[in-house]
Amino acid sequence: MEITKLFKALGDETRFRIIQILHSGTYTVNEILFVIGGRQSNISHHLKILSDNGLVESKKEGMWIYYRLSTFYREHFAKVIENVDKSWLPEEVENDNAKIAMILKKRQEQAEKYFAAIDEKEHKQLMQFLDNIFSSAEIADVIKEHYNTILDIGCGNGRNLPVLAPFCNKVIGVDRSAKMLQMAEHLAKKTSLNYELFNSDITSLPIADESIDVVFINMVLHHVPVPGAAINEAARVLKHKGKIFIIDMEEHNDENFRETQGDLWLGFSREELITWLNVAGLQVEMQMSKPYMQHKIIIIKATKSE
Repeated sequence: MEITKLFKALGDETRFRIIQILHSGTYTVNEILFVIGGRQSNISHHLKILSDNGLVESKKEGMWIYYRLSTFYREHFAKVIENVDKSWLPEEVENDNAKIAMILKKRQEQAEKYFAAIDEKEHKQLMQFLDNIFSSAEIADVIKEHYNTILDIGCGNGRNLPVLAPFCNKVIGVDRSAKMLQMAEHLAKKTSLNYELFNSDITSLPIADESIDVVFINMVLHHVPVPGAAINEAARVLKHKGKIFIIDMEEHNDENFRETQGDLWLGFSREELITWLNVAGLQVEMQMSKPYMQHKIIIIKATKSE
């Protein structure tokens, strides 16, 4: 790869703005077009140049194609661009950031709308679906050791809290849905847990740095507008040598999950999850998969580096 072509690809203002957008997550052509404006053909042209130079890669999600920064870019350019003097950035970047926030808010509202609307029957069906994917017995088999604190990110109705409690002195749950947390509170009291619950966005946890021994994220990331940001936040609250357990669906193309489960993402590749973990300073210790009907479930355990 020629270095002059690389810097030429980064040197165009529109392409640089695209790179800045992708620093915050994964987006479709239409979302990038919403931020930058102009014509779709122009955005596609710039994305092709960035892709041809190995700076950006695409991922098909059902009917949509999403663009993200490549591993090559993250390894060789990301830190340089992230640390650049913000006064040097094009003036448009500030407006771009405001539009990105609008896109992420819309994604979040889409996920929340599903959970806010489900009735008791649908809730029971969802819980049965989740337990079939990864049962209480399987959770216990993965955790194994005893810790001081375990944080269940996206705890929902608290179904995992009684399962995690025997493996720690205190179990902590975080969820954005107040409705779900009411259920979690009832369950925690009913089972006499030593617990604490927070109503919060999981990408902005109300928890101190390096204060948690274990973070547990079970079938949650596919509902998160920017999954990598959630993993970064989990890493922030983890102690040195703290553990993170992630359970989620492997990438698939079943659009039905968007309608029936409110999924934003159709699963993830193992490489995606490992990349996000590594970027967050977490090293994978264990990775495995299990079948679920025609799909696969990924289970990953990682440790925060010293």
